[in-house]
Amino acid sequence: MKNLFKHGDEFDYTNPSSSVGIKSGDVVAISDVIGIAMTDILPLSVGTVQVCGVFGVAKQTTQVWNQGDKLYWDGVNKVFTTASNDGATPTPNAFVWAGWAYFAALSADATGYVKLKIS
Repeated sequence: MKNLFKHGDEFDYTNPSSSVGIKSGDVVAISDVIGIAMTDILPLSVGTVQVCGVFGVAKQTTQVWNQGDKLYWDGVNKVFTTASNDGATPTPNAFVWAGWAYFAALSADATGYVKLKIS
């Protein structure tokens, strides 16, 4: 196919910060798309962000996740949550729909598994 540019499971992402790097494994919010940095991305540099797949992530520990629950990225507290806004004042990249719980998780679990939605 002559017009296929990429398969779309990764984004080339430019870190907009002039002073703060992004570490491999960090969550990256690109407007309404949530991904995981696959490499360290230096300030003002381009790196790869994976936007599909299943990842172990920081989970809000007060919640029980059932397999298939809709999950959101809470960019303020830097955790995944089942709550779409928890009453917080909206800020850029906060409470973005990210995907679904891949496995059930207990409230005490600090890590959960998210299947990122295909963006």
